[in-house]
Amino acid sequence: MKRGAAAGSTSERILATATEYLSAHHDRDVSPADAARVAGVGLRALQLAFRKGLDTTPGTWLLNLRLRRARQLLLAAEDGTSVNSAAHDSGLHHLGRFAQHYRQQFGEAPSDTLAAALELRAVKTPRVPGKISA
Repeated sequence: MKRGAAAGSTSERILATATEYLSAHHDRDVSPADAARVAGVGLRALQLAFRKGLDTTPGTWLLNLRLRRARQLLLAAEDGTSVNSAAHDSGLHHLGRFAQHYRQQFGEAPSDTLAAALELRAVKTPRVPGKISA
């Protein structure tokens, strides 16, 4: 029984180390192999830990993290924010695949999220006309 508990704690440690690393570096060119190296295990052990603890793969987990971060950036958009900048700032550099994955995850195009956020911001903060001089 002790062996199972030790394996569980090892798996949890691997998962915690890897997710912390990937979360902190999601905007950089990192991969599951980098997370495995940081956790001190092989890629297969990392994959098993993700499958056991989160029922996903490290690659899918990282993609979903990046997509959520891109959505946060789009929802908090200011004038001048672009879909391209939100994608790149989230570590997503293939814009066609980004748009495809984004639509699958959130049910709308990233440009629709951006447009809605900018429209909502405009409604909440109407422009005050300047003084008119006589």
